[in-house]
Amino acid sequence: MSAPIDWSWLTDFTSLLTGGLDRLPEFLTSVAIGLLIGLERERNISARAGLRTFALVSLFGTVCGVLSQTQGAPWLTAVGLLVVGAMIVTAYLDAALNRAQQPSDDPGTTTSARLMGTIHRAWTCLQSRQST
Repeated sequence: MSAPIDWSWLTDFTSLLTGGLDRLPEFLTSVAIGLLIGLERERNISARAGLRTFALVSLFGTVCGVLSQTQGAPWLTAVGLLVVGAMIVTAYLDAALNRAQQPSDDPGTTTSARLMGTIHRAWTCLQSRQST
């Protein structure tokens, strides 16, 4: 039998607060990247995600990355990727169910790829700042 998972780190957020504003540049850069990608996607009328979605996905990616670094739980980045993937699958299912009522030209493939790229860029931004 495997050992039980230690969930005590979820209640210990004091380690996140001790850094003060040290992480602010990472979060601001991440949100800026998400806003820029979302702004470009807003130009496409049939796009399923826009400015707010990309900014939130980018911010979520940075939060998952910071938590995985500070808590020593690298699996949190995989959980973040799975959450974004579930969001994309849900959007596809919604589009498939409503396709009979509202046919659209864009199935959202580009948007899905950009969302995955956005969360990856957030992690890359976090990693590049740590290595300097």
